[in-house]
Amino acid sequence: MNLFSARIYKWIVSVFVLSIIMLFLSSCSETDKPLIKAEKINLTLAITTPESVKEEMIWDSIINQYMDINPKVLIHIEYLPADNSTWRSNISTTLATATAPDIFQTRYTWSQVDFRNLLLTDLTHYYDEPNPYHEGEDWRDSFKHNIISKLRDSTNGVISGVSLYKYDSRVYYNKDLFDSLGIDVPKNWSEFIEIQEKIQDHKITPMAIGNARTSDSQFLWVVNHLINQYASEEISHMDLNKDNHINMNEIVGAIAQGNIDMENEEWNGFMPHIKKWSEYWVDDYNAIDSEGALNLFFNGETAMVMADSSQFKKLSDSESTRYQSFPLPVFDKGRDRLMNIDSGELDGVFSIPNNVQGKQLETAVDFLMYLSSPGPTHQLVNKMGRIPTTIHESSIKTSHTDKGIVMNLFGPEVDIKLYESLIEVGRLYLDNTISLKKYMIELNRVLEEISTRKMAENNWNERNGYGVRNNQ
Repeated sequence: MNLFSARIYKWIVSVFVLSIIMLFLSSCSETDKPLIKAEKINLTLAITTPESVKEEMIWDSIINQYMDINPKVLIHIEYLPADNSTWRSNISTTLATATAPDIFQTRYTWSQVDFRNLLLTDLTHYYDEPNPYHEGEDWRDSFKHNIISKLRDSTNGVISGVSLYKYDSRVYYNKDLFDSLGIDVPKNWSEFIEIQEKIQDHKITPMAIGNARTSDSQFLWVVNHLINQYASEEISHMDLNKDNHINMNEIVGAIAQGNIDMENEEWNGFMPHIKKWSEYWVDDYNAIDSEGALNLFFNGETAMVMADSSQFKKLSDSESTRYQSFPLPVFDKGRDRLMNIDSGELDGVFSIPNNVQGKQLETAVDFLMYLSSPGPTHQLVNKMGRIPTTIHESSIKTSHTDKGIVMNLFGPEVDIKLYESLIEVGRLYLDNTISLKKYMIELNRVLEEISTRKMAENNWNERNGYGVRNNQ
């Protein structure tokens, strides 16, 4: 082979090899592109079991709308038990075993505890990022200020949850009946009792309250409402970080220092008034649940009913002028500092486990931003009757304030055992099985147990200010 032929041969071989390489690279590139495009980000969302098929369909609609906007995301929905004890147990177990859903419904104090136990994602810095579903405004600007403050853990400044709506309880009344009897909406507790006496004089049962189940929380919110007024001065001294909300560690510190004492008249003086009020409740209220109480009201068997957020939509969908509402009236103890407060408390709180990382985490946060944007919020408020935590939606026909209660001492968010004791032992007090003294001794016993346990779990003590830091 001469020199010219050799060069031609080498050139042909080089071209051939280069073509094979290019063909191979081109083939790899073309086959990889569809795989990337076809990849789906799978998220699991867990919510408490919907109370109706309608609520289930609303959640499905919200999720499907998000997936239409984000076709690469596939969201699977799971249901958590609604019972507080079982719900909390489920969350604790799945977090501990790293099997929790990517996003799950919780309570705001549970989210704080779980973050301190290194089980949840810190969402604080995300609140300063733009929400692409709300005109690019910072996410925190979607919420009312007091919502962010309450979500923040006062011991470390961390926000580990997102609250989409609040829980509330109000008195609904039959306006036609009030008008026919010449009754006005009461402005204080004395007037509240007086109108029930007048209603009873006309052989009508004044009030329907369900108290058969622990989950029938009307009694809880009556207590929380009145204790926040009756013990308002004592409660104000407990607000160590001055955020107008008594946090878990502040409650624990107050118990440890003897500043919460349910045997003291300053803390229990409202209880006999609740007991007196129960004389105007429907018979067998301890055997009727909240839905049964609502049905009695709808059937015209009572003039009023204590209703919670889950029932507001049913009442609002009824005859528009017949059923109206007001918060429990001011307790007129003769103190100028007493005020009218709505009992709204954070609900619809969602968190992300700390083992959700990368694209999963990015997508989970994006979905939470979507949930708090105007479209989904409108559905939660106007179709499900929830009380909004965002600035772009108003409550339906309820005239709620943003104030809310300062201390939710007996809620399941604080301690489930205390919550259950308040209601279960409270039934015995209301039906005269036990005295107020025995009732308060039992509540004090549970409070002291809570304080001791939580101080040990969190290393809170008087020396470190029970973990309070001024970072709000």
